[in-house]
Order: sequence, then structure tokens, then C-alpha cells
Amino acid sequence: MSADTKGRKATSPAPVSPSLSHEGSVAAKGLEPRRRRRFGLAVLLVALALILLVFLFPGKRLEGEARSGSIDAYSVGDGAIVLAGEWEVLEESQASGGERRRFAVLPEKWAKPYGYAAYRLRVRDLDPKRSYALSTSYIDTSYRLWVDGSVLLSGGSPGRSEAETRSAYNASMASIPAGRTEVELKLEVANFVHLRGGPYRGILLGDQGYLRRYDTWSFVSELVTIGIMVSLSGIACMSALVRRSQSSLWYGLMCVSGAAGLFLLSPDFPAFRIFPDLSWDAYVRVSFSLVYLTPLWFFRVAASLFGGVSPKNAAIISLPAAALALLALVLPLKLVANANPVFMLNGLVLFALAVVIFGRAVLKSYPYARLLSLGFAVFLSIALGVLLFSNDRIYRGAFSALSFLYPLFGLGLSSSFPLDIASYVLAILSLNAFSVLFFIDAPKLEQPSPALAEPSGLERTRAKCEELGLSPREVEVTLLLLEGKRNKEIAEALFVSENTVKTHLARIFDKAGVKARSELFAIFAWR
Repeated sequence: MSADTKGRKATSPAPVSPSLSHEGSVAAKGLEPRRRRRFGLAVLLVALALILLVFLFPGKRLEGEARSGSIDAYSVGDGAIVLAGEWEVLEESQASGGERRRFAVLPEKWAKPYGYAAYRLRVRDLDPKRSYALSTSYIDTSYRLWVDGSVLLSGGSPGRSEAETRSAYNASMASIPAGRTEVELKLEVANFVHLRGGPYRGILLGDQGYLRRYDTWSFVSELVTIGIMVSLSGIACMSALVRRSQSSLWYGLMCVSGAAGLFLLSPDFPAFRIFPDLSWDAYVRVSFSLVYLTPLWFFRVAASLFGGVSPKNAAIISLPAAALALLALVLPLKLVANANPVFMLNGLVLFALAVVIFGRAVLKSYPYARLLSLGFAVFLSIALGVLLFSNDRIYRGAFSALSFLYPLFGLGLSSSFPLDIASYVLAILSLNAFSVLFFIDAPKLEQPSPALAEPSGLERTRAKCEELGLSPREVEVTLLLLEGKRNKEIAEALFVSENTVKTHLARIFDKAGVKARSELFAIFAWR
């Protein structure tokens, strides 16, 4: 068989685009249907196993030095400590089931979520020459913190019944009166809405300057990340309008959801800092709705980029998440809070499906699949942290990409700030990984590339090959490569070994001045 005959045989089938669309025939290439199903099932099972492992792993609680209702502040120095450990129980929580306890280890989640409790802790060995401060995040769902008989910090109004309790989330910081060597803290907590219950967030005691710097930089880093998300969302929505790109639309919605979630749910609560009179009821409803929608955007981004799910099936799979988001806005809040663990299962399924789609794309060597999968992995870790980690193990909350390190390794407060910053950097890099869809001269990802789809495109492709100085055999390899074929398929089509194909590809890349298939696709992506 002559080289020309082989070339005609290799290029005679219906042209296949290297695009990532589920409508393109690339999705039909690669693995046989049975192997694809087996691979998808294997990845799904692995993802679910990992999720269950993390969910069932108890992790390490915040370790505090409080013993028998008192704690020494000598270790504070220029930093801060978490007031975790044994607090004296002043008034028994309804969540204790009637069992009397003299001490309770805070932070804790009540065995039964609803009730009222009061605790006391004596802080000794304060340096009278140093300025100290206390910092709290939200403590479900209302609290009041007294220092030597005076209210220093509060969120809402705790009461002994649901009628007497006004719920609110409020991250606050206040200075301890100067010149004292010992203070007595009293913490009142009431919760009649949320299933977590109890003071499940730690209280910080530290040098006033350190806490203010910590607070400022955390708040600024959150606002910067929110700003980047909003900017990329605007660019994505413009791309969706101009290019009629579905993946751009879903990516834009993902960025909007992420920015809103960070604005509402991050440990420093930018929403309440900027809008101190924000309705707690409306805030919680919108927060639940965002949590249910976030996995949906991830799934739709993955499906629109790499296929594997038909548009009709993708719409059907999306319906439960959309319904849950709507129910969170209209159902009684207490009912939504009680059903929240069950509702979360839908999000885990969507995340698992997205993992399967990204894994399949990487295995089939789709352009940019590895880069986008890395970005997806960072956001998945953030989402799983929100879903699976409770805050009695992570002081700053579970809204950072590296939050899983806290319970796994029992990291202390000293690790919190650098890990927060590293997490925000990872999130920003991940966002920009997805920006490859809009900012570089790459093939269109939703529409078949006309490099081989039309006779004129094929002629220009051959002309480009001659311009690059490719040999006849290298031209054949290039044409098959642009059809979306893998090395093994190219070898079978040309009746050569895979090593020979790799040698040809190395020479083609060298002559074209590229280092990856995606860059070669870009050269032949006729617009």
C-alpha cells in the first residue's frame, strides 16, 4: 500500500474535531463504550469512597489548654490562642439530655441541637502592660460574651426559649480592659434553628495588634478574591453572549456563586461588616440556596466542556439542585435546616459526576483537560471542606482549599493565617486556569474546529504543514492528530508502532515550535 493510499485511508472518514464539545465526535473516539463505562464507574466509586472516608474520619479537635474552667494566658505572647478546653458549665444545655456535667469541652456541637447553655472560664496570667482582645466568629445561632460582668461581644440575643431568642451571625472583636492580670469570661449560647447547635466555633484571645492585623489581612484577601471572581464572571458572561458559549455561561454562574458564597459565608463575614442590619433569616435562606446550586455549576461546566452527558440528561440531572435551591427560599427555615444533611447528598452526587467527566477528559487527552482538572480539584476541596468539616476542628472555618489539613494533622492557630493565604492564592490560580477558555488563542471549545471540516480547511492545513517543512509521513500523522486520534489509533491507521508515532510527533512539535498537542491544535484552528 502506497503512502498516498494510506493517507487517503487515514483521512477519508468523516472529519473529527479536536474540540471538547459533547456534540463533537471526539467523545465517540478513544475508549470503547464498555471501557468508558467501566472507567466512569471506577472513578465514581473512588470519588464516593474518598468522600465517605473524609466524612467518616473524625479528625482532631481544636486542642486547648483550658483545664477545670481556667486557662493560663502566658503562651499568648505577641500572637493568639484558642480558648478551647474545659469550661465550667453554669447552666445546663437542653442538648445534654438532662445529664449533669460540671465541665464541657468547648468548642462543641450539642448532642441535640436545640437549647440554651451558659459557660464560664477564668483567664489567668495576663500581662497588665499588654493590650489584649477577644475575637469571635458566629456561634450558632446567638451568643453573648461577658468579661467581668460586662457584655463585650454578642451576636443576636440568646434566650432560654425559641420565643426569647433572636438569631444572628456576627463575627466580632473587642479589647479587654487594660491593666488586668485575670478576667472571668461568661458565654451564653442559644440555638433553636440550626442542627449544629452549641458553641461550635472557637473564641480567640490574643495580642490586640496581632488580632487586628490578622483580621484585616484575612478580610482584605477575601475581598480581593471576591473581586477577581466577579471580574472573571463578567468576562465569562460577555464571552457567553459574544461567542454563544454554553461553557462560558456556566463558568460565569460558577464564579458568581463562588463570589456570593465567599461574601456571605467566609469566616470574616464581609456581608455583615458591610450590611450590619442584614436580615438573618434572609441571609440563611440565600446561603442554603447557594450551597445547593454550587455543585450544579461545576457539573454543568464539566459537561459543557468535555461531554459525556447529553444536553437533555444534563438538564434532568440539574433539576433536583434547582428545586432544592428554590425550596430553601420558600420553606420554613427550621425545616430547611433539619433537611439540610439530606439535601447535601445531591451536591455530593453532582460533584462525583463532575469528577468522572474531568477524569474521562484527562484519560482521553482532551486539550486543556489536565489544566482545568487541577483548577476543578482546588474548588472541589473547598466545597468538600464546606460540606464535610465542622468548625470545632477548624477555627477559621472550612472555606479554604487547604482546610482539610487542620483536622487531619491537628494544626494549630499558628498555621491558620499562612494556610488561608495559600488557599486564596490557589483559588485565584484555579480561576485563572479556567480563563484559558477566554484569554488565549485556542480552538473554540464548543464548536468543531474547521481545520479539517471543510475542503478549504483541509487545503489550508496541508499548506500549513508544507510551510512548517513537514515530511509526507509527518503530514499524515498531523492530519490524524487533528482528527482527535490518540497515539495508538494513529499507529493502527498507519500500520506502524506507537514508538514510531511518538518519534514523528516529537519532530512535528520541534518543527512547529510547540510542546503540546493543544498548542498544535491552536496553530491549525482556522477562524
